[in-house]
Amino acid sequence: MSLPLDAGRATCLRLAEAGVHAADLDAPFVAHVHSDHVVDLADLAMTRLIERPLRPDGPLPAVCPEEATTRFVDRMLAPFDEDIALRMARVGADAPGVACTTFAPASQPEVVWTSADGTVVVSAVAVHHEPVDAVA
Repeated sequence: MSLPLDAGRATCLRLAEAGVHAADLDAPFVAHVHSDHVVDLADLAMTRLIERPLRPDGPLPAVCPEEATTRFVDRMLAPFDEDIALRMARVGADAPGVACTTFAPASQPEVVWTSADGTVVVSAVAVHHEPVDAVA
């Protein structure tokens, strides 16, 4: 099971060094939109597209707080639209994307994700993290 917290710089490279492919990720967690937490989220989604002929998968599953994070996710692949179109035409794959499971940050820890077999449960709580509110 692979559950990285956030996707900061070089996330794909560090995962590859650990022998984890982007297609192996169960649910990356995105705490908030600061570049050091999300700069490689698009790389994870694009890597899944690039590797799709070898490792079939669907959209990158992610767990993230509502609003700012989901707005970021909805827009983050736009700069790659021409590259995505070329790759889709070449391999006949569906567009890359991120399938967000969202939650409303709460003042008390709340369960935001549970593994399919129920052995892993992740809770989140809202925290004050200048200059934005975030989850931990």
